[in-house]
Amino acid sequence: LKSGPVSVAAGSSGFSAPYVAPEGGHVVFYRVLPPEKPGEKPRHVPVTAVQLGDGGPYLVLMIVNPETAAIRTMVVDDSWTTHPVKTVRIFNFSRRQAMVKLGESVVEMPTTQSHIFPYPDGDQVWLQAATRENETWVLRVGGPQATLPDARSTVVLIDQPPSPDRTNPFAVLVRNFIEFEPPKPAPTP
Repeated sequence: LKSGPVSVAAGSSGFSAPYVAPEGGHVVFYRVLPPEKPGEKPRHVPVTAVQLGDGGPYLVLMIVNPETAAIRTMVVDDSWTTHPVKTVRIFNFSRRQAMVKLGESVVEMPTTQSHIFPYPDGDQVWLQAATRENETWVLRVGGPQATLPDARSTVVLIDQPPSPDRTNPFAVLVRNFIEFEPPKPAPTP
């Protein structure tokens, strides 16, 4: 764990390393930009801030509006008590309401909401996600997601940006992050 100012690369492909929050729990995220004039120091432009509570660990998620580049943050309790082994926490970061089915459990999830599901039996779970389109549900993604013993999963649903080879503006992507339970401290004699 690191403390003090650190560089964090934000992206949708994984979590950053864990960091120690400053005393008081106030964390500011800023973008480092080139200096305005040669020879000056790079500029630090704040983009968002969060206030963490006591305890932790916390997962700080940044949601970027692709149209305005505005950043919204979401802080969730990421303890192994709240999100234990053999569970899947699903976040809906689609701009649309989603209905998620994992195993036999079905949950409606507004944008930016999450839900923790128990692992169904077996080595993988079948995940389906539909989005609300003109008063009807449309299946947007479905398929198996790997599960591992002594692990938990965090799944993020995001809108797929259209590209030349994927022109569907309504497609949803699934990002599955698997974390193993940290080892328990050895008992003291």
